[in-house]
Amino acid sequence: MTLFALEMKKIWKRPSMLVVLAMVLLAFASFVLSGIASNGSFSGMYGGYQEEMFIRYGDTLEQEEYADFDFPGKLAALYGEAQAIIDGEPLFAQYGITTVADFRAFDPFDEALFVDFAFDPPDEPEPTLSFIETQSSTGTQQINMDYAEMMHLLYGVVMITNDINAITIEGFDGVMPRILHLEALVNRYGHLADGANPVALRLEYEQSEIVRRQTERYLTEYNANLIGYTVVSHASVCAALLCIVAVLAVVLTTAPMLVADRAQNMHSIQYTSHKGRKIIRTQLAAILLSAALLGIAILGAGFLAYLYMTGNGVYWHAHIAHYISMFDMYNLTFGQYVWILGGMSLLLCLAAGGFSFLLSRFSANIVALMIKAVPAAAALSFAAFLCLYLLFNNTNILFTDILRGQVEFPELILCGTVFFAGMGLAAIIVQREKRVDVA
Repeated sequence: MTLFALEMKKIWKRPSMLVVLAMVLLAFASFVLSGIASNGSFSGMYGGYQEEMFIRYGDTLEQEEYADFDFPGKLAALYGEAQAIIDGEPLFAQYGITTVADFRAFDPFDEALFVDFAFDPPDEPEPTLSFIETQSSTGTQQINMDYAEMMHLLYGVVMITNDINAITIEGFDGVMPRILHLEALVNRYGHLADGANPVALRLEYEQSEIVRRQTERYLTEYNANLIGYTVVSHASVCAALLCIVAVLAVVLTTAPMLVADRAQNMHSIQYTSHKGRKIIRTQLAAILLSAALLGIAILGAGFLAYLYMTGNGVYWHAHIAHYISMFDMYNLTFGQYVWILGGMSLLLCLAAGGFSFLLSRFSANIVALMIKAVPAAAALSFAAFLCLYLLFNNTNILFTDILRGQVEFPELILCGTVFFAGMGLAAIIVQREKRVDVA
């Protein structure tokens, strides 16, 4: 035990630990927190209505709850509010807009609009090109300004035009976004009022038998879940970022351990006795424990920050299956999903420890180690991205783009393969050291 404690001390008391700590904090502040913040600021296609329904009705929406929310009444009130804005602003009538439907059909880039901005050329045989460009630009800018004002009135947006090709949009809290959010929810949950379910239309176009099977199950068993549709994807993004940071921290922290001993010719003394050769098992145990501790610390702190900053902890017991532009295929609870993300991330951290042990054993010095460790860390980070980003989703890169939806749970298979490869190779090295010659 004393020897194990000394080996742990060799890892954790290195000056490089300060570098690793700084790297983790910088990466966390730069990437993870920005990813977390984007989740909280993204209103999504349902606005705040879906969250309101979740708070009122719980995990799923039932038929009587759909009726109780009174979608037709809310939409009628919002359409009345939008119509009042159109009737009270002469600018809309100037462009022939008298109803909400007219505004939706309005195209500010329609060439017919520019007839009202025709110019009288000067008394020359033909107007110069610069004159035409100036007049056309003036008409375009006027239409853009009018359209920006109409967008501000109905959408609550402020369109800041720096030049004719650069428009910045700020705000999105007017009456029209609320109409769009409610109509999207009617499209999503309208089957509860005997409407058509748009998800059913996708079955005939789906090529993957796995996705078809899960879609059919979704339509019959859990197509009324109320979890926020961005919650699961943002959690997977956060997990992928945290895992990559943790894997890099493990490699940088544990890889130099055996190289330092070899640089001081400590292995020559260790190999002089049978018991001394067994020290490599202690070193492997110290590396794996350090990898686990680093992984738990980084992943735990990251997920706690994610749940606190986004408020998504309220969905902990909610089921995640949701079909919109992409499909979360399995009806786990959000808490189970987070635990799976964390468990897979921890396995990849342990695999990183195993590969670090392997690289350290076969590197003569720190330079040779870094040459090998950089591509190894990059490969492990890529594996973490493939495994965790959009886990159990039909748009996961590994599932859809690489395996064409033909293999179920490929993320778990890849994660397990990487873990067992790292552990297996490390175990082989430990057994090999019992009889290898000093080198």
